[in-house]
Amino acid sequence: MAKGGRRAHAGRKPKPTDLKVVQGTFRGDRHAGELRVPLKWPEPPAHLNDGERALWGELETRCAAWVAPSDWLAINGVVSLMDRLIAIQSAMRATEQAGSPITMKFTPSADGEPNMEAKDNPLFGLELKYWTALRGFLGIVGLSPVDRARVNASGDDEKPASKLDRFTKKVRA
Repeated sequence: MAKGGRRAHAGRKPKPTDLKVVQGTFRGDRHAGELRVPLKWPEPPAHLNDGERALWGELETRCAAWVAPSDWLAINGVVSLMDRLIAIQSAMRATEQAGSPITMKFTPSADGEPNMEAKDNPLFGLELKYWTALRGFLGIVGLSPVDRARVNASGDDEKPASKLDRFTKKVRA
């Protein structure tokens, strides 16, 4: 190997821009000259029920400015988990006992007297698991404040024509 100088094509290959956008690591100030994924809200899958379709439409009004068609799987995860969370919460509100964080377990004893012991409500544990899973999908779609800062909305990376326009755009932001 030759000593000194720079080796051609040495080092890590650059990450494709599409992958940066999907992972949420794309930044306009660093990657402005790279190609961008076109932003277009994906069509809802055919398997969604009426509640999930309503949630899909609600998400479209809130985050269509930064979602690409490749994000359909993450949106499907958000919609599915939100629909299940709504079902769990409505089941917890159905009766007074179902919404309690503690339920009672009845076990008969040997002498025939009822033996009641407190245990955790399984609906609360299930709700917590769904909220934990939903948090990851919200980050992918850009619905948490931290992740939304990493996602560029359409038109945000266009440079104004003059220095004065750039200054006024910076002041307005």
